[in-house]
Amino acid sequence: MDISLDSIQSYIQDFHLSELTASPVPEVILGLGGLLAFLMAFRYMRTGGGLAYRLKTFLGVIGGLVMMVTVYAMQAHATGEWTVLSLALMGVTGFALFFRPFRTINLAVILAIFAAVGLYLFLGTLTDPAWEFLTDDVIRAVIALAAAVIIFTAMRFVQELITFVNKIVNAWPVLLILGLLCMGEAVAIYMDTNILELLDEYVLNNL
Repeated sequence: MDISLDSIQSYIQDFHLSELTASPVPEVILGLGGLLAFLMAFRYMRTGGGLAYRLKTFLGVIGGLVMMVTVYAMQAHATGEWTVLSLALMGVTGFALFFRPFRTINLAVILAIFAAVGLYLFLGTLTDPAWEFLTDDVIRAVIALAAAVIIFTAMRFVQELITFVNKIVNAWPVLLILGLLCMGEAVAIYMDTNILELLDEYVLNNL
């Protein structure tokens, strides 16, 4: 099996989001994401942190991103194989995993700084004589600072909203339940059903 840098780059270039929608790929992603969320919450409940927890958190950022991209792919390609609740479960769990490390980080400040630095560097690369005045260091700095202030102001509300939701879904009891639901839903979907249908068939009908 070729695992060289060229082969990896070639695979990335040829990869298409539709590949994430073919069963059993979404079910595997949902199940593994649920397992990761469960282990992360269980570890935090037991020890409150540690190296193993931080490693799971790092993996959670990657897993959460994959889960959210998978939800987007299934929506974009309109597979119709999953219910809205199944997609929502994957999306919420992916959101929780991805944003867990950023609960105490000021995202608005970070984005503003990155935008300012990027804009400052970009203006320095302009070669068109019509925009030559923008390459002056002072003017570049003023424009970059103004952009940073605008982006910071615009992102404050978004950050507060994300932080509020993030604190709810990342409370360890909630994350623990999300993990269990994801694993159960992954198995149910693989069996051509879902948790709600199983609950209705085997629980509610027997009450």
